Amino acid sequence: MAVKVEIKATGTYFDMERFLNKLESQQRSLLVTGFQITPAAVVATSGAPAGPLKITMILQTRVYYSPLVTAPTVTKPVASPAATTATS
Repeated sequence: MAVKVEIKATGTYFDMERFLNKLESQQRSLLVTGFQITPAAVVATSGAPAGPLKITMILQTRVYYSPLVTAPTVTKPVASPAATTATS
């Protein structure tokens, strides 16, 4: 079974590289079905340098999982009462 998940992240190129590396090393299966990378909006204060370029990344993914399966209940057989024999 799979669940569609959209992930949006903003940071520097190296932040995005680190983020993708961590996604890749997760134990849950994740399939990237599409992505978009755009420059992030830059809001600079007057006279201050803008800093490193930030990018926004949107990932379309599918996360796979298996439904919870419970172990079958083990029952012990019930011993039948001993047969009685009638003697005359």
